[in-house]
Amino acid sequence: MSLFEEAVKFALNAHSGMQRKTENTPYILHPLEAAVIVAAMTDDEEVLAAAVLFGIVRFGVYKALVNDPPVFHVISLLVGLYIGDYFSSFVKDATPLQEKLAPVSVGVLMFFLTEALFAFLLRFAMDAPHAGNFLKAVAAVLPLLFTVVIYVPSETYFNNQKEFIFIYADFAPYMFIKTIVFTLLAACVMCCLREKVFRAVSLLAAGLTLCVYCQYIFLNSVLPNSLDELIDWNSMQDKYAANGLIWCGLLLVPFIVAFAVSRIKPIKDNSAARNIHLGLTCFIGGIQLITLTVMILNVQVSLINRNNCILSNREQFVVSGKKNVITFIIDNSDRTIFDEVKAQYPEKFDCLKDFTYYDNAAMMYDSTQMSIPQMLSGTSELPDYKMDEWLEKTWSAEPCEAFYSRLHENNYKVNVFGEFCLSYDVFKDKFDNCRVVDDDEIKINKRDLIHRINSLAAMRFMPLGLKSNFDYGFISPNAAVTIPETCIFENGKFMESLKLTKSDSDSNYFIVQHIMGTHLYAGKTMPNALLCMDILESYFSQLKEMGLYDDAVIIVTGDHGWHNKEENFPICYIKTAGAQGDGTAKSSAPISHTDYPATCIQAAGLSREGDKELFGRSAFEIGEDEERQRLVFQRAHYTYSADFDWNSLEHGNRDRSMLGYYFTGGSEKLAEHEKNDPPDIVIELDRTI
Repeated sequence: MSLFEEAVKFALNAHSGMQRKTENTPYILHPLEAAVIVAAMTDDEEVLAAAVLFGIVRFGVYKALVNDPPVFHVISLLVGLYIGDYFSSFVKDATPLQEKLAPVSVGVLMFFLTEALFAFLLRFAMDAPHAGNFLKAVAAVLPLLFTVVIYVPSETYFNNQKEFIFIYADFAPYMFIKTIVFTLLAACVMCCLREKVFRAVSLLAAGLTLCVYCQYIFLNSVLPNSLDELIDWNSMQDKYAANGLIWCGLLLVPFIVAFAVSRIKPIKDNSAARNIHLGLTCFIGGIQLITLTVMILNVQVSLINRNNCILSNREQFVVSGKKNVITFIIDNSDRTIFDEVKAQYPEKFDCLKDFTYYDNAAMMYDSTQMSIPQMLSGTSELPDYKMDEWLEKTWSAEPCEAFYSRLHENNYKVNVFGEFCLSYDVFKDKFDNCRVVDDDEIKINKRDLIHRINSLAAMRFMPLGLKSNFDYGFISPNAAVTIPETCIFENGKFMESLKLTKSDSDSNYFIVQHIMGTHLYAGKTMPNALLCMDILESYFSQLKEMGLYDDAVIIVTGDHGWHNKEENFPICYIKTAGAQGDGTAKSSAPISHTDYPATCIQAAGLSREGDKELFGRSAFEIGEDEERQRLVFQRAHYTYSADFDWNSLEHGNRDRSMLGYYFTGGSEKLAEHEKNDPPDIVIELDRTI
């Protein structure tokens, strides 16, 4: 008899033996056992051995566990399935068989551990069911589950809704159902506990509720406010112990209060006083329920309808056979980063020998969501709290309308590629590659989305020492959503896909390529900056092979510099049509992103009388030594300024504000102003940027 045949025979014998031994117990585990048997149909001896071991352990455990009430089997199964399913998200570099077997194995293990726990409780801590404790059990468990399963994920979603490409209805129903089911099951189990054990468990639940509430409300101040900001976990290790001690103290608060009440004779037998910890949990739960209701009623985006306007990638690597105006926006391309690259790898910059390097170029906003729309529109209009209103006002303003009308009138097709918004509806009459995606084209892996939402919530309420396991950079829920034709943004994928083709149409092309650059790459700044230079070299080489390089206008810049620097200027290189040089020229003219439309119009030869009044001056018209005043907005949580009266803000959104500084001169003047003076302007926004 083969090893496989013996494994199957043993598992089936164990199954029939368990059935005989547990005639009055529902047979819950059979589907899992069947899955393991199917997985054993392979030549992998380790898998076969695992199946045999599973049969032995399963038979042995169930010989001892035959009297558990059915509700405990259901709970054990749910725990096993949930943890096993959650474990699957951590399986990396595995074969398809291993990917299936790993969560089953973990699920089975957790099933047995949970059953063993219940067996222990039955023997030492359980009594006949006390129906009178049911409401108390619900009061103890529901606020905790509501906090971690519903409230924290919902609050995180609503506070960052513009960062997500899915809607609330994609995950909320599951969260509510899960909370109700787990609350009822937990309450049923608690009703079977002896009175002293029941009280200890309810006090522990109250302590945990207090812990998670205080963690996400008060104790997360050391974390950045924006989800996509890098977190240096190593620098926080000295705070782990203090945070852990706070958790221990909060856990003990209900026990201390209960002990104090038991020592006060007039109230120690008072039911309300004895259950004061349940009042605390219900108070916390009530506050969160009211807050969640208000958030849902005031939400500024639809909870059930999608806005599916995207930038299509159909022509991301298509260029015109006639004239091309091409802009590369390299995210987070701080000038000093690329100066360092040039110093160490000068050959990487040979592809820019026909360009002029503007070493005193400033962005207006230290934020991708604001900087790129500002740059592409040329607006100097400041937002008045609501970002969506600012975008609509900016993109309907006369200079912006005139810029894109001028391009279209001169037979330019405008294709913009990148990730700087989540809905591009406001750009649809300006960008020719905007299109609406049907709902049935969007694919959402609900299981993966729930995993990621849970992990994102855990990042908020877990103790500081455990948060690094749930870093947003690794568990972004957007990764569970697939939208067709989305732009290629990541550096490596862009490089792999970079094969230019010539359009069959007779249109000129105005192209913007926004790539990830050095953004979100902790410790990998130099390798990604080098990869960006390889992208530029490959793109320009292919243009040359097609005979389109010489007549092309090309701008290479960034949306902003390095966030946590006071002089975070982006790079800026410009090549005009027909420009040739033996090396990169250099200019220290004080240019700005506000000059972009005027620069493109002049470089493309589309200038008309009155353009200076409409678009302002181009980069070519600003003098080297000109004393020009510029305005740069920095993120509030990277401020180097003196104290500012935050109470003067109308909406009180310190964490969603940007600090504006007027300066004349170079980046050192900006840094000096930021370090020594309060901001000249503070703008509040309705969302984190």
